[in-house]
Amino acid sequence: QECGVDAWRMSHNPPNPELLDMLDEEGMMVWNENRNFGNFSQWLVDFVDFLRRDRNHPSVLLWSICNEGGCNEWRDHEAADDAKLFKALIHKHDPYGQRPMTAAMNFQWGKGVSRVIDVQGINYGYY
Repeated sequence: QECGVDAWRMSHNPPNPELLDMLDEEGMMVWNENRNFGNFSQWLVDFVDFLRRDRNHPSVLLWSICNEGGCNEWRDHEAADDAKLFKALIHKHDPYGQRPMTAAMNFQWGKGVSRVIDVQGINYGYY
C-alpha cells in the first residue's frame, strides 16, 4: 500500500494462506487465481479445495478460473462449457456466491470463456 497499490493478482497459482491472512489484515483486494482449468476430475477436486480454503478471506474479491494458455482459448465451445462448470462450483462452494468470476486471457475476448465469466481479464493481445 505504501507503493500505491490496493490489489494483488495471484497469478498462475493460488497463494499460501498466510499471505491471504496478511492481505486481509492490510485491507488489500485479491484476484485469486486457479492454475488448472478443464473438466478433469482431479482439477475439479483441486478447484473445490481452493474455493473452500480461501472463501472466508475478505480480501478475495475475484475468483480467477484460469490464466493465459491455461484458459484453453483455442477450444472455444469446450472451454465455455468448462467455465460454466467452474462457475457452478463457485456458486456451490463460496458461501456468499456473489464474488465475480474472471480469467486472465490473452485472446478470444468475447468468445468461449469470455461468454461465461463476469469480469474480462486481458493480458497480452495477439493481433
